[in-house]
Amino acid sequence: MFKISESTSLLLILNKTKQPLLILFYILYLLIINQLKGFAQIIPDNNLSSNSITVTSGNVIEIQGGTQVGNNLFHSFEQFSVNTGNTAFFNNPLEVNNIITRVTGSSISQIDGLIRTNGLANLFLINPNGIIFGTNASLNIGGSFFASTANSIKFSDGSIYSAVNPQQQTLLTINTPLGLQYGVNPGNITVQGPGNQLFVNEFFATSRENRPVGLEVKAGNTLALVGGNVDLKGGNLTAGQGRVEVGAVKDSFVTINYNNPGLTLNYEGVNNFADINLNAAASIDVSGDGSGHVQVIGRNINLTDGSAILANTEHDLNGGSIKIKAAELLNVSGFNSRPDFSTIISTDVSPEASGNGGSIDIAAQKLTATDSGQISSTTFGLGTGGTVNIQAEDIELAFGGLGPSGIFASTDSGGGNAGKIAIATNNLLVTDGAQISTTSWSGKGNAGEIQITAKKAQFIGTALGKYPSGLLASTYSDGNGGNIFLNADSLEVKNGAQIQNSAFAAGNAGQLEITSKNIELSGTDSGTLASGLLANVEKGATGNGGLLKVTTGNLNLFDGATIVAKTAGSGNAGKIEIVAKNIEIKGTSNNPLPTIIAANVQSQATGAGGELNINTETLYLSNGGQIATSTFGTGNAGVLTIQAHDINLSGFISGGSSGLFSNAVTNSGNGGQLNISTDKLTIQDGATIAASNFSSRNPNLAPGTGLAGDIKIDARLIELFDNTTSNIKSSINATTFNGGGGNIQINTKESLVARNNSLITADTKGNANGGTIRVNTNLLSLNSGATLSTNSTGLGQAGDIFINANQVRANQGLITATATQSGGGNITLNNNFLFLQNNSLISSSVTDSTGGGGNLFINSDFIVSYNNSDMRANAVFGNGGNIQIYTQGLFQSQDSEIDASSKFGIDGVVKITNPEDVQKIAIAELPKDIVDVTQLVAKACSASTTNEFVIIGKGGLPENPTDMLRGQTVWTDWRQLSTSSNRKNQLGAASQEKLVATSPKSTHIIEAQGWVINRDGTIELVAHAPEIPTVVPVSYVAKCTGS
Repeated sequence: MFKISESTSLLLILNKTKQPLLILFYILYLLIINQLKGFAQIIPDNNLSSNSITVTSGNVIEIQGGTQVGNNLFHSFEQFSVNTGNTAFFNNPLEVNNIITRVTGSSISQIDGLIRTNGLANLFLINPNGIIFGTNASLNIGGSFFASTANSIKFSDGSIYSAVNPQQQTLLTINTPLGLQYGVNPGNITVQGPGNQLFVNEFFATSRENRPVGLEVKAGNTLALVGGNVDLKGGNLTAGQGRVEVGAVKDSFVTINYNNPGLTLNYEGVNNFADINLNAAASIDVSGDGSGHVQVIGRNINLTDGSAILANTEHDLNGGSIKIKAAELLNVSGFNSRPDFSTIISTDVSPEASGNGGSIDIAAQKLTATDSGQISSTTFGLGTGGTVNIQAEDIELAFGGLGPSGIFASTDSGGGNAGKIAIATNNLLVTDGAQISTTSWSGKGNAGEIQITAKKAQFIGTALGKYPSGLLASTYSDGNGGNIFLNADSLEVKNGAQIQNSAFAAGNAGQLEITSKNIELSGTDSGTLASGLLANVEKGATGNGGLLKVTTGNLNLFDGATIVAKTAGSGNAGKIEIVAKNIEIKGTSNNPLPTIIAANVQSQATGAGGELNINTETLYLSNGGQIATSTFGTGNAGVLTIQAHDINLSGFISGGSSGLFSNAVTNSGNGGQLNISTDKLTIQDGATIAASNFSSRNPNLAPGTGLAGDIKIDARLIELFDNTTSNIKSSINATTFNGGGGNIQINTKESLVARNNSLITADTKGNANGGTIRVNTNLLSLNSGATLSTNSTGLGQAGDIFINANQVRANQGLITATATQSGGGNITLNNNFLFLQNNSLISSSVTDSTGGGGNLFINSDFIVSYNNSDMRANAVFGNGGNIQIYTQGLFQSQDSEIDASSKFGIDGVVKITNPEDVQKIAIAELPKDIVDVTQLVAKACSASTTNEFVIIGKGGLPENPTDMLRGQTVWTDWRQLSTSSNRKNQLGAASQEKLVATSPKSTHIIEAQGWVINRDGTIELVAHAPEIPTVVPVSYVAKCTGS
């Protein structure tokens, strides 16, 4: 049936009469009705057996009556709103535990005044249409407060108290409420307010002294807002040491759990969520002496404009927790109207508090923190900071404000230890100076631990040129740095971003461990901040560096990126361990910073360098890429150990050569040991392996006075060459200036090949003695200007060279231990074959000095030296060195020399010895024409089928066809004689005579016609058979039968 309202009826009358007086009456009527409705917006309905009653007294609306069942008091209203300055007073009996209030009408509840109850009762306010709390809204409730836009409340006995179907009322129950049942589109809840008025105090902690409380429940109780969308527009929710529940749900059931005191909500039965927004500096605060708990659950949760969720610990008791679950997005971003406080989620331990901080647990599809938005569990007091646990499919952290965005569990001045950060995500992106940090800033507290598991982790860029994006667990205090554990399928650190757990003070740095299938580190920030992994001991620090461990499939460093565990203080540098399938380090000339993996000792540092261990299948360094354990201070360099299947070092840039370094530069620190084990080592186009005491990267640095490092290489094959015209040569270098020279030991199973002016050198250029080079190989090949040297160009003594090889071949190659102002070094070669050609040189000579030439010791089965190839131990003012050669054959051209003379001193001794027969050694001139072996034997007749001519012996054919074949063993007659007695008689007389055959010297080879036996028993083949008629001949001239 169609019903006409009162206002509609009056309009119909006006349309008929159109009298002005009635129009005025209508206007007055509407004003009075609206005023009455505005004052009396708490309107009971008639759906209870004992209905609610309202009594107004001034600004106070007293709510009486209702239906009480046991400890539950039920109220039912058509409307429920409280205007500004008014009070809604539930005058309940004190024995009531739960006041359960529903709104059955169609209007939103607008509350801008005070809601008050008696005793310790909990108050439930249910309005499916929505609830708005104004700026002036407040609570004075002894128990917990629930504001909900649910359709109904379900009790533990299964009964339902419904706001949408009040007429279908079941019997009211004495049981406690079990949960809230929501419809498909529940109403929204809005809390308005003036903002949180929070600021950062002198301790860099959050100060709450000016914060408005807004909606507040007493300590230990719960303040819950559960609706459709929930918006806090500058509003404040407070439950000191209590609990705040904010949920946004749709078409679901939320369970109520009872604690003593307080209540919690369970959302396990919720499938559809709505959105939650905190903006305009809104806040949720459960801080106190022992913090309370916060749970926020929704679809998209946004904290912006300086809004805050706080559960800080302020005194002796331990803090509570903050739990946030976003089905889709959690966004934390921005400042409030005053740019001195950023949006934050915090369980900090306040200054002077000894209680431990609470945890932050976040689960979201996506988490973003931008424009200085922070998630923090920092400790400023004596208590330990809380743990931050985050699980999200995607995490994006970006700077963009006046302070860093990010996730923090640090420790400050109070001395408490920092908490832990644990993150599990598919994609982690940290950019523009945002950070994840457990740093120890001051005091004695230790930094926390960071654990990250991700499929893809990216750290990119800096902020304001000084705040790197990244992971930080460093220590700036007496406390120790934290540990960082990062496990990702792929890791990228770019454009100045860093992962760091360095030591800046007395505390020791923590451990940095990264496991990833692929790691790429690249770029710098305008050439000032290098991207990379750092575990440093910084300037002035006394703490020691930590372990930096990397396990990966592929490790790539480009364009100034670094992995560094250096020391710049008195503390010792950390240790670097890298296990990878493939490693590539590639520099660029456009970047002033080196692309490097280093465990160096910096200038002015007294701490020792750390170890650097690398295990990989392939190692490729190019364009100035470096691996180093050098020292630039008084501390000694660490040990560099590399195990790889293939190593390729290639190229150089203006900043220095690609290569492996363990140098001692500038100061008195000693160089480290450089150990390399590989199948194949290639050094090309200016690359180097160096353990010297000067800088190959910066030649302007003064040479060090410490000992140069040692180099030990084990390989199957080593190759050095240059394809460029630059003066920078490929090298293995242990050169020294003022400090003692380094030593080089090279062991190869197959070959060591150097060509195109490449160098293997342990030279000395100053007062210190040169180092020693030892080579053990199957083949040593030096070609096209390649040099193996321990020369001295200063006052230091040249070093020694020891070579053990099957073959040593030099084609325009040099093996030298020469000196200009001191004595030459000794050179020892043990090999089967020594081949020198085309101006090759082995020299231990000395020029312009009274120092004597070094000694040459050569033990070789065969030696070939031709085309101006020399072996020298000369001197000018000093004595010549000695040359001792052991060989079975020396073949030398006329323009090649063996010389140990001195211009003004005493000549050295040249001694060439055959170990079997000293008298037979001779220097033989090589033939100019190749001999045609077919002309060596004259063929007078062809061999018959039954004839044999066998020579068995060591000597072989004579070196010259005109020489006699000299026997070297005693002849034994193996012939079987048929009539031994007759032959003994026939030979008896002849054996006593000397059988002599004279043969004229022939100019050509002819066939032997017989043999004779000399007195000493030797047999000589002769061209003419001897005429001894009384003796049976022992040889005869063969007759050619043609068969």
